[in-house]
Amino acid sequence: MPRRHCEGRAGRSEQVALDSVVGQQRVAQLLRRVLHSGRVGHAYLFHGPVGLGKFLMAREFAKELLCQAVSSPRGAACESCPSCRQVDELAHPAMRLVLPSPKEPDPSAERAILDQLASDPYRVEQILIHPTISIERVRELRQFAAYAAAPGQRRVVIVPAADRMSVEAGNSFLKLLEEPPEDMVLILTSSDPNLLPDTIVSRCHLVRFSPVPEGVLAQTLVARFGVDEERARLVATLSGGSYAEALAWIQEDTAMLRYQAVELLRTALRALPEQVRFAQELAGRSDREARHRLLAFLHVLQLWLRDACLVAEFGEQALDLLANRDDLGVIQRFNQNLAFVDYDALFDALDEAAFQVRRNVALRLVLLTLIGRVRRSIRR
Repeated sequence: MPRRHCEGRAGRSEQVALDSVVGQQRVAQLLRRVLHSGRVGHAYLFHGPVGLGKFLMAREFAKELLCQAVSSPRGAACESCPSCRQVDELAHPAMRLVLPSPKEPDPSAERAILDQLASDPYRVEQILIHPTISIERVRELRQFAAYAAAPGQRRVVIVPAADRMSVEAGNSFLKLLEEPPEDMVLILTSSDPNLLPDTIVSRCHLVRFSPVPEGVLAQTLVARFGVDEERARLVATLSGGSYAEALAWIQEDTAMLRYQAVELLRTALRALPEQVRFAQELAGRSDREARHRLLAFLHVLQLWLRDACLVAEFGEQALDLLANRDDLGVIQRFNQNLAFVDYDALFDALDEAAFQVRRNVALRLVLLTLIGRVRRSIRR
């Protein structure tokens, strides 16, 4: 699934850049109140599910703090001064990023990672592939903290994926949290703050990011990318409130995936040779991309069956709840033409299939097993 997008410089019109993070107006308002009050804390922990823009919000908050054109706490970053441009490029001399990396990182490789983060700030977890923030990176940060900033100048530290700190790195970072320089603001981001030591979490202002409502996601896809409304609704539901996932899904041929999903249900009622042929064609190659696409297929099939279950239970009263509203006729015929459908068994089969895909079981075997379980769960 293609996943590279350039959402880093969303237009602000008359809004401050904090508002450019999709579906996080509550967080933007909270940070704006902090800026307006002039009482900026020393440490913040932005936490919430993957793909919600925590890193982008941290960068925009840093921009507000470092903008050269802001002459009072009530100002908003200008977006055009050298400072704002440097923050956009993650190259500001008063800003540091503490990244997961090898003990002896390659400077050119690290710059390439920063460039990726600058252009694609919703995909932090995918871009930062190294599993650990080492003690060496935190020692470098503490050296940076030991030097005073220019008079009247703040310094900002962003720690994306802070929950990847090693035990040693966490202990060293805690010392900085306990005695932070007066001019420094630390911003940590985490999709699982339970992995962070309580001693670190308790010293941070907690800022929670919530999944983006489906309606907001759908409207954003229509407005920013020209996605038609029915497809935008489907993508918003598939994305589970994650804007990063929504960006990935609009690159997928969801119509083809849905066609294949319905075709699997039909194939389950056919002869074994047709089932084998379908599994072979859908499995394709057993590479990483094929596995990713099959997981997307299973997700689409699960959502289609969820809609079919709602229609079976509530009829057209469920219309507003359907992600596949434009496929209502096919869904109704599916329910009408079958004497029995065990939806619980179908959902269990899909969960097991996804589990097997992630465990690198042969895709053809996964699909044949799934087709067999579907066949036992539906009857004409």
